[in-house]
Amino acid sequence: MQKLIGRMGYVLLLLMLTVNIMAQDVNFTIQVTGFQKASGQIRIAVYNKENGFLTPERVYKRIVLEVNQSILKHTVRLPQGNYAIVLYQDNNSNGICDTNFLGIPIERYGFSNNIRPILSAPSFNSTMIKVKKDLEIEIALLK
Repeated sequence: MQKLIGRMGYVLLLLMLTVNIMAQDVNFTIQVTGFQKASGQIRIAVYNKENGFLTPERVYKRIVLEVNQSILKHTVRLPQGNYAIVLYQDNNSNGICDTNFLGIPIERYGFSNNIRPILSAPSFNSTMIKVKKDLEIEIALLK
């Protein structure tokens, strides 16, 4: 009987630890607007570190969604933390953000905090969002 109570206590402790760990995840919803047309894919890159920001190998989470409406909304579960979102509409579904000869995107793109780059790509800190609880953001695509 004491062994059974001991095992139940152990199982209860593991359950409480699991619930505590899971409680740190939040719903993070990204709403994307500004599509030129409802076609192709939206490719979303979620970064969680300044080191390696905008480096494809350093993406924390990748999301690819079909574009079939003028406003797209997607929710993902993330641990609480700091994140920067980079996305683009891949009109020809080739998996890359097509650019002109100067390296400027010719497909629509966007960043968290709706940062509009002027002469260079934005920094992690300028696009960073602190996610402490369920959160919904909107990113308007730039041309």
